[in-house]
Amino acid sequence: MQDEYRNIYKSSRAEAGLTQEQAAELLSCSVESVRAYETGQRTPPDEAVRLMADLYGAPWLLIEHARATDKLGLIPRSAGAKPFVLATVQLCNHMIEWSEQQRGRQLLRIADDGVIDEGERPLFDEIACELEGIAAAWLSLRCSTGTKKERPDSGLSKRS
Repeated sequence: MQDEYRNIYKSSRAEAGLTQEQAAELLSCSVESVRAYETGQRTPPDEAVRLMADLYGAPWLLIEHARATDKLGLIPRSAGAKPFVLATVQLCNHMIEWSEQQRGRQLLRIADDGVIDEGERPLFDEIACELEGIAAAWLSLRCSTGTKKERPDSGLSKRS
């Protein structure tokens, strides 16, 4: 696991005010497992991370874990934990713009013959990039920091 992500589990546990022993009990695992996750010796299974996010009140942990373990590069770089209102506004703006530009119809026209030809490729690539933006905005909303604690050291103002 990359160094920049190895302490996300420790940060979220500490922010929740739990000891490793308390976390281990709540997660139904050993203290050694919690230590291994927090030092980067082992990557926790996805199910354990989902439980950590719930127990620690840290929805941002889901997206950080996904990014840290994403070997295929499927998690958009622009996806990240954001306050609920900001994430909602960004997703809605992406979707409105997509609709106003009739991107769905354009994509259907490209797909009509089952082939992306040379003339269609630039528009297809543009649409694919916009879809990645929508996916990133949805992930940010899904892991938003609305009613729960914000990610430690997120740099977000308390007003956002």
